[in-house]
Amino acid sequence: MPKLTFRPGFAGRRVEGWAVIGYDIAPWGKTGNVRVLAAEPAAAFGDRAREIATGARQAPSAAGRSGCVDMVHFIMPSPGGAAPDGGADAD
Repeated sequence: MPKLTFRPGFAGRRVEGWAVIGYDIAPWGKTGNVRVLAAEPAAAFGDRAREIATGARQAPSAAGRSGCVDMVHFIMPSPGGAAPDGGADAD
């Protein structure tokens, strides 16, 4: 699982966000055709989600997959330092 990180401007102001991305997966596990379908509160969340998904690898499969859609949540870690499940780590 890739590490989710906040851009410095959002981390400093503790701004959380989300992005919906679409992508395809080749039979050998490479993620491609990654596109941002929606992002809030800023396009930067979609840009970062696209970067993360583009670098991700999936398990190889016989046929690959197309038309995948996922939501990426950028959630600030709790004051104790641990990010909630599915959250992002702030750098």
